[in-house]
Amino acid sequence: MKYPPKPRLLLAAALALLVASCTKKNDNISEPTNVGVYDKTKLNSLFAAFRYTPQQFTINAGTQQVVRGQKGTKLTFYPNTFKDAAGNPIASGNIDVRLTEMYTPGDMIANRATTMGKDGMLVSGGQVLITATHGGQPVTVNKYGIAFANATENEVMNLYPGNTNNEDSVVTWGDPILSVGTFCVTATMDTVTASLSFKFDSCNTLNWVNCDRFMADTANQTKIYAKIGNTQFNKSNTQTFIIFPTVNSVSVLPNYDTDSKRFELGKSYTLPVGLPVNLVVMAAKDNKYYYFEKKGLTVSANMEIDASGLTEQTEQYIKDKLSQL
Repeated sequence: MKYPPKPRLLLAAALALLVASCTKKNDNISEPTNVGVYDKTKLNSLFAAFRYTPQQFTINAGTQQVVRGQKGTKLTFYPNTFKDAAGNPIASGNIDVRLTEMYTPGDMIANRATTMGKDGMLVSGGQVLITATHGGQPVTVNKYGIAFANATENEVMNLYPGNTNNEDSVVTWGDPILSVGTFCVTATMDTVTASLSFKFDSCNTLNWVNCDRFMADTANQTKIYAKIGNTQFNKSNTQTFIIFPTVNSVSVLPNYDTDSKRFELGKSYTLPVGLPVNLVVMAAKDNKYYYFEKKGLTVSANMEIDASGLTEQTEQYIKDKLSQL
């Protein structure tokens, strides 16, 4: 769908205001001063076993085709969607498409795809990882359609591009306004599934794509902490997540203070007081997995959550737990 210039500018302005409301930080909030130095690059491989196996589809280039993911994502590929590395249109042959869908906090944690935007927290309508190849070579796109399942009415969503160009490979999301796709002002009825979806007709990027809006909350903002209390579980082998069940969002707590032995939000992030949250902690050490969760919490000023209950668990146990989040 397309919008005339004036409404688009109004939407952009509204989103800009939301950014400001999300990122304002209390000047009295202090940052950790004893952040340890660890080999953070290995976290991605430590938790690789929990990533989903991508779904695979074969598309005939040069024709319009629709594919649907197991969780309800709808992809519409147009006759001119694909192009090769040189930017030339691909008008024939098979395109191999791989899709990973992430709709729940457990999906996001398993695939290391939180809802942390460049400038603040995001409310998610779904995330996907899409890759495509032609003759074994990666391809790019002009545009394609994408619709995210299980939409909510009266939500203003936009598409965000994602990347894993950070040291521990947790996906972060870029600029929503100058990035990808068209605005989706309201949910659309999918006549096949008879359910609402967030539909975009001109997504122009592959890889990580997120359907989101900024988390706007006028409540007082605060830091939040998760205290492990055991130096064996630290930033080199442990990942701590805060889940926001009422808005379908997940944040990683990336900072670790060696003196207090606790994890906390990144420097530019705070949370609104009164927001319901759940905590999940995963660790991998000496070829063993450890897991801890605490549900039904409410954010309070400078809240410290006792996360000292990490216990050894099997890979399957943790997969089952994540599937229930």
